[in-house]
Amino acid sequence: MNDFLSKALSLSGKRVIWLVLVGLFIPSLLMLRPISHGLNQLELRSFDARQASIQESRPQSGISLIELDNTISNPDLMALFGRFPFRRDLYTYVISFLDRAPAKRLLMDMSFTGGGDPCFPEADAHFAQAVTDSNIPVLSVLGLQGQGDTDKIILSDTERHALLSALAPEFLKKAVPKQFAMHYFTDIKPSAPALLDSSMRFYPATSAQYDANGHVRRTALFSTLRGKLLLPNLMPAALLLAPADVETTKEGRVRLGEHWVDTHGEPAPIIRWHGNIRPQDPKQTAVQVYPRYPIWQVIQSELYLRCQENNQIPECHQVRWEGFTPLNPAVFQDRYVLVGVTAGSFNQDNHPTLYDSAYPGVYIQAAILDNLLHNDFVRRPGWRV
Repeated sequence: MNDFLSKALSLSGKRVIWLVLVGLFIPSLLMLRPISHGLNQLELRSFDARQASIQESRPQSGISLIELDNTISNPDLMALFGRFPFRRDLYTYVISFLDRAPAKRLLMDMSFTGGGDPCFPEADAHFAQAVTDSNIPVLSVLGLQGQGDTDKIILSDTERHALLSALAPEFLKKAVPKQFAMHYFTDIKPSAPALLDSSMRFYPATSAQYDANGHVRRTALFSTLRGKLLLPNLMPAALLLAPADVETTKEGRVRLGEHWVDTHGEPAPIIRWHGNIRPQDPKQTAVQVYPRYPIWQVIQSELYLRCQENNQIPECHQVRWEGFTPLNPAVFQDRYVLVGVTAGSFNQDNHPTLYDSAYPGVYIQAAILDNLLHNDFVRRPGWRV
């Protein structure tokens, strides 16, 4: 009887000790959570401070920007092409000018959903023909809709499969590991029919990933439709030699065409910024991270060259040329050329970054492409919290 009581008391004592230890451990964990969160926030702010102090000129990056902004130096062009949103045949001038270089890739950070301008129904057809005739691969944004979108487009399974077969047939059969952070979208907004029939390739542009304090610091390499189909986002797709030329490893390395990219174990790799593409500091404005050109300068330069070749083109006599010096197409030779909207007045693709609370998406895409081309994503220290 005494042995039984002593064993019972011994077991009860052990349980009490365990309960006490668990009771101390759980509150300790709860206390550590805000400390850990605070340290991570401190790390992010320190990272931002270091990155904001960098302003590099990177002509060797192989990246150039054509910006759809407010700098229209010639009112005659406005009379020809109207106001934003512009007729899509406007981009035929850009494609022709880049063909003269020639550029390596044309990456249009814009979505061409819908039927275009009803007043110029032939504009999409001219745009599509220029894409097909070009020797440069042309990629643009696949229109996506998420769960929170109000202007829903409902596609049947048959319509969705047919559309994906036209957009990315190789990826319908290709599996990519789900270890990478991916934007989840529910359906597709069909692009203009004429462009679907052209050689243009369409990819998601949902690359911007937000960190704990709401700033874009990361990028997703892939997106998923209803958790099934995986597509590379626009900038990773720019590196592919063939549409499904992708390989991944368990260590988090990704091969995109000829380029191997280290994600450093991050599901969404951290972007290394090489400088503010649109700096406000007078000391930094002289340093251009990537060469930038207003789209109107490119369009007028192409029109100028066409008029030199054939002065009978009607537009040649509708534009004043006094004081105009055309761009040399060679500035785009063998370069990845990004076209995107940067004008604040009609740009809806803005994101908070360490540089600006409304930083144009095409600038973020340029930084992501730079990281991909030069395997330059940030590696976080192993001692981080």
